[in-house]
Amino acid sequence: MNAPAVPPPPAPAGTSLDGARLAPTGASAVQASDPVATVPGVSIDTVKLVSPRLAPESVAELEPKLDSISRVAAKTGEVTWQISTGSVEGSHQSSVHLRIQNGPDGKLLIVEGSVHKLALGHNVLGNAVGFRSRAAELVGCVAQNLGAALSAPDDWSVQRVDVARVFDLGSPEAVAQFFRGLRGCIYPRRKVNQYGLESIHAPGVITSVKLYHKGPEFKAHGGELRKQLQYPAARFLQGEADKRLRVEVEIKPRRLATIAPARKERRKPFVREVFDAWLEAQFDRELDRLMRERRSSLTVVRRQDAVHARLREVYARRRADNLFGVWTVLSTHGEDGTRARYPRSSFFRNRKLLQDAGVAWTRTDSPDAAGTPDPIEGLTLRRDDPRRCTESIDDARAMLERAAASSSEGD
Repeated sequence: MNAPAVPPPPAPAGTSLDGARLAPTGASAVQASDPVATVPGVSIDTVKLVSPRLAPESVAELEPKLDSISRVAAKTGEVTWQISTGSVEGSHQSSVHLRIQNGPDGKLLIVEGSVHKLALGHNVLGNAVGFRSRAAELVGCVAQNLGAALSAPDDWSVQRVDVARVFDLGSPEAVAQFFRGLRGCIYPRRKVNQYGLESIHAPGVITSVKLYHKGPEFKAHGGELRKQLQYPAARFLQGEADKRLRVEVEIKPRRLATIAPARKERRKPFVREVFDAWLEAQFDRELDRLMRERRSSLTVVRRQDAVHARLREVYARRRADNLFGVWTVLSTHGEDGTRARYPRSSFFRNRKLLQDAGVAWTRTDSPDAAGTPDPIEGLTLRRDDPRRCTESIDDARAMLERAAASSSEGD
């Protein structure tokens, strides 16, 4: 028997002050007045959910509303496989992708979309906190748009969750400086791809980590949204994007399957089994592997003079001087280049000693071909960093509305 259904909400989507639609306002949508912690947890972005087995009447109701793709055997004319696929439109033309496919016990509905963009239309501003409520909003949006009753959101299985933190570095130049200092960073057993001074991507089979400058990305892909906004609001949004660093971790099925109830039963977890604290722990775990400086309880130092002083404080003079030599090589040649210069055991021992002392070897003031960089002090991408953007979805709407209203005030 299917779980209690989510009926299609009858209410239409609301409207913003500048004509762009907001998230659905039905019973299953996340209410804008939901309380948000002063320092929010990770923001939820793209989510992929799979429904429980669809009842035959639900299949009959849904399939005519989606495109059908099939393969027909040339000799017999038999349909060898068939899927139904399509999308529904959320707020501000954000798309939610749908697919009906065969499962072990019957047909399933697969839903994938950005719950942040569903709530706001973009992910430049705001924190879409609360995984379970955001998943409920995603299922409610599909139910409303298709006019169909769907199983309760808590009973859907989870196959992907993207979580993020965003940091305001003050200027586009500061964001570029951040990426300049991360040249040569590594993630164990993964290829780290760096694209100029705009992004770093470490793809993997259980997670992927991506850091990118939001400004160029929004300029390239936010054109449709900017057309819906009044010019002052669009200009404000691009200005905010230009100084923001976005850090995302994509949590894939193999990592999700390690959640205790799911691991025991060898399945993917249900929405009700995925907790915000677990998602935040996965985010920090991945960033710790990419940025090893986060592992020490000491305040991180990265400038040459401060590094030398810290090593002298923590270790005996001879060891401190030797470690400073290793640090100098690390800061100029990166980990791969340094490993080629030292025996394996010596490299890993020295690297751990530097970590234990709270010493970073990326984003330092060691000169390179472009000159002497100016490191951003204290930025280790933690939850409580003062540069962290902590505004809620409500705050983000209000910020855009104030920017839109400024045009009428200036007339």
